[in-house]
Parts: sequence; C-alpha cells; structure tokens
Amino acid sequence: MMRRKGLSLIELIVVLGIIALLIGLLVPAIQRVRDAAARTQSSNNLRQIALAVHHYAESHGGAYPNTPADEEFGLGAMFAILPYIEHGDYYRNVKSGAIPVCGGHLIKVYMSPADPSLAVRDSRGSTSYAPNAQVFVRPAPLRAFADGASNTLMVAEHYAIKCDGRQFSWFWGEEPVTVPDPVLGGNITLRRATFADAGDVVPLTSGSPPVSVGSVPGLTFQVRPRLEDCDPRIPQTPHPGGMLVALGDGGVRTLNPNISRSTFWSAVTPDKGETLGPDW
Repeated sequence: MMRRKGLSLIELIVVLGIIALLIGLLVPAIQRVRDAAARTQSSNNLRQIALAVHHYAESHGGAYPNTPADEEFGLGAMFAILPYIEHGDYYRNVKSGAIPVCGGHLIKVYMSPADPSLAVRDSRGSTSYAPNAQVFVRPAPLRAFADGASNTLMVAEHYAIKCDGRQFSWFWGEEPVTVPDPVLGGNITLRRATFADAGDVVPLTSGSPPVSVGSVPGLTFQVRPRLEDCDPRIPQTPHPGGMLVALGDGGVRTLNPNISRSTFWSAVTPDKGETLGPDW
C-alpha cells in the first residue's frame, strides 16, 4: 500500500488558516506588551525628572528652577536640572562657555518611547514632558505646595513636536525662537517646554470655596490624538488609558481621560486652596 506524500489542498488551507489565526492573536498581544513597556519607561522618566527637581530645590534654598530668582532663568527648568539626571558634564560645559547650548545633546530621560511626534523629526533637543508653569514660572521661589504636594501636578506628558510647526525644547528660554530645521528644511519654532503657561489654556480660580477651571471651556488634556489634531495649548498623552503625570511629592500617577475640568485645573494650581473632586 502506497503512503500519501504531502498535504491535500484542504489540509493546506486548514493549516494556513490556523497559522493566520495564531498570528492574529499574537500581534495584539505583542503590541500590548510594547505599550506596557513604553508606559513603564515613561513613568520612570517622569519620576527621575520629579526627583531631580527636588534635588535642585534642596541645593538652592527651596527655590524651584525657572523662577526669576534662578540663575538658570532663560534656559528653562529642564536645563537647570541636568546635573541631577546624570548630565552634569554637559551642564557645566555650557555654563563655562566651553560649548554652546544646543539641541545636539541627547537626553533620553526627556523622550517618551510612546510619543508619536518624535518619529517626525530629529528628537535631539525635544522633550515629551512639560513642567507646570503655575509651579515653575512664578514671581518668587516656590518653597511649598500650599494645596498639598500630592494634589499638585508638577510635570505632564506633552507631544514634543506640534502640528503647528512648534517644537517643545528643553533648552530654550522664555521667548520662542525660530531656527532652521536640519531634518525637514525650512524653519521651526522652538518653545520652552511648559503647560498652563502664557499663550496656553490656564487655570482660572473663583468662588468660595474656590474652584478652578480652564480659560478655554471644555479643555483639559488630549488622549492619544493624531498629530494633525494635537492642540499646542494643552498637554497630550500617547496612552489610551490616561495621562501620566509627576506630582509635587515626586510620585507618578495616571489621570483618568474623563477627569472633570475643575479637578484637573485645580490640581494644576499649587496654592489656590481648592478641594479636588472624587475623580482625583
């Protein structure tokens, strides 16, 4: 009796169908693992930035970086904390005039692995994290979070490169600067990396007891927007589950995409006396 060699057409179709089904099940699983890894890395980045801010304050009499009393004012908070995230040599060389401050220096802690905008342009000089201007851009050193450090947003996720041609850079100061774009050609406007700053949506506080809301109705932060839909006035998160933020106490948490306007903007202010809602 002769043995059959090979597979019949039906058997081959069945095998291919099983393989396709397994691939279909495997690809989403791999994507979930990648998303979780990117989220973990971004959380670690935020924690390092928050701890660096605290180390800076301890070394400067309680003053936070990027205040008018700070000698680094004009280069920004993200530049001022470089010695505390293992970039002290670059910081000292810039301070001494040995090298110019520029976007050619790579700082991985400032780059979110999930930020889709970093694939558009050279990521050097960019940052996926924005300090809260209500904390860092102030007329006097902020020595304490009057509303509670665990109730105040210190740093939030933020697309590094915006749809309107602006790039959020860690090394520029108060005024936007237009420079040649070495990657895509033309010009690009570099802006200091902050949110709730001049020109952004900012918190407005009123009432007794006080409540804060955004200066533009309905806006808090964007969840996984397309690059062409990003709003440069507010933060963005690439994570569908909510925005990662560093708090004043150095902790990192996720803000629910459906957080209320009043809770979000009350958490942006460090000293207005609001009571955060149950969705905090």
